[in-house]
Amino acid sequence: MSTLAHLASPRGSQLPLAPGSGTGVKLPPGISDLKDWGTTISKLPKVAGLKLSYEELVQDPKNHHEYLTWVLKHGADCGGRLEDLCLYLKAIKYDQKPGLAVDQLFPGTHEIREKKVSRA
Repeated sequence: MSTLAHLASPRGSQLPLAPGSGTGVKLPPGISDLKDWGTTISKLPKVAGLKLSYEELVQDPKNHHEYLTWVLKHGADCGGRLEDLCLYLKAIKYDQKPGLAVDQLFPGTHEIREKKVSRA
């Protein structure tokens, strides 16, 4: 008998999961999934005037990476809007995005190195 046999359901079938429950991410009340969470418009003072959603901020690292990195570092236990954005960034694993590799930043900064693509 397998040592994992006790984890199987009696009929060997899976039970349905609520959206977000399989990701290990606790979604805020009223949010159905990460895509829905990303549509939240950030009203934090530094970016409120831009009227950008969380997803739009993430999609523009040239202009927002340093700020989003700051939010990740300082927003975890602040409550309210700052904590909400911080939790969203953690949920999407913003600090692990392939385009944000440490080797693409200037040493000792969060500033993204821009490169010119040669045209053959």
